[in-house]
Amino acid sequence: MDAWRDGDVAEARCLGHALARLPAALFCEPGPTVIKGVQRGLIPPPDVRLPLLSVGKATVADALERLSRLEE
Repeated sequence: MDAWRDGDVAEARCLGHALARLPAALFCEPGPTVIKGVQRGLIPPPDVRLPLLSVGKATVADALERLSRLEE
């Protein structure tokens, strides 16, 4: 937001693209299970109960990787 308000459109665009990658990973499979897996192992996949759907560990790992890139 600061970059956009300061008129640094290039930086704002770069940050926006980086941020857009995280929701793409979090919602690549149906249900909130990926998000729960990202919450530092709150519900390790695929150990969920219905109506949640299990997701692959690789999906959660990808989301965690994208999150770690934002935290750098």
